[in-house]
Amino acid sequence: MTHTGWPCREHDPELWFAERPELLTRAQAICADCPVRAACLDGALRRREPWGVWGGQIVVQGRIITHKRGRGRPRKPVPGYFSDRPSTVRPDSERSVVGSGPSEVNASR
Repeated sequence: MTHTGWPCREHDPELWFAERPELLTRAQAICADCPVRAACLDGALRRREPWGVWGGQIVVQGRIITHKRGRGRPRKPVPGYFSDRPSTVRPDSERSVVGSGPSEVNASR
């Protein structure tokens, strides 16, 4: 199989592994008309690629994600970040804070 007409072979390869979300969006747009788009994505998911744009989708840890944040302090888990599994965010009523109970306040007296 020849690589003629494959957008990833005609542009800077770093674009498909960029950190900045706007560059990944650009890579996704370039992939839109690729003749091997479906096979590319299928192969990336089978190999569990660690990151990058494959088949026009952003892949992280072998899964398609809906968007990628820029670098910086991580946010709390976003429902739907991984499009193939349910959210694991718990309601505030189920969360616990270590060291905030009354027994610890009284223990210091």
